[in-house]
Amino acid sequence: MTTTPAFSMGGKKLVSLSDFDAATLFGPAVKFVAANVHDTTLLTNGPCRGLWVGVAGSADMTQLDGTEVASVPLLAGYNPFVVKRIKATNLTASAIWAIY
Repeated sequence: MTTTPAFSMGGKKLVSLSDFDAATLFGPAVKFVAANVHDTTLLTNGPCRGLWVGVAGSADMTQLDGTEVASVPLLAGYNPFVVKRIKATNLTASAIWAIY
């Protein structure tokens, strides 16, 4: 049986999306950083609870459960995706910030 490793978000230890509460997902950001975009490296601060994108485009990303999703359209502004990796390959969006 494969299990998803625990991670922290907003000071809370979380294992899956069911562990999120409204304050964690929908409250104000407690941290935001320029996303490290890389084909194999995970986001430096762990899975984010959303992305702020400066220039619209698309990205290949890895969801919290490890599912790879290709060519996800990203709007300029807030995108409510919980992801743990944003890949550099096929990336057309830019100025991407991970929201925690």
